[in-house]
Amino acid sequence: MDVTLFNIDVQLSAPRWVAGRCVAAWQAAFSGGLALGSWGWGRLTDAVGVDITLLASAGLMLLLPLLGRWLPAISERGEDAEMLAILRCGLR
Repeated sequence: MDVTLFNIDVQLSAPRWVAGRCVAAWQAAFSGGLALGSWGWGRLTDAVGVDITLLASAGLMLLLPLLGRWLPAISERGEDAEMLAILRCGLR
């Protein structure tokens, strides 16, 4: 899913009075996760080499989407159905 859609989801799900702080916390967490992930892949590359690291990355890219089949990000029932419709249509 695109990072922009996550930003929109954070803005729509947070109460109006705290939406700015929620977006700031989300972006800080996202940037921190990106930095830690980059550091981790760099350390793995130093330890085992580029070839093995790329194979590990390819394997994870094939396996992790299967995890999304059992752990969906947004449910299509109840309260999430309205938000899902908003995200799909681009309406507020």
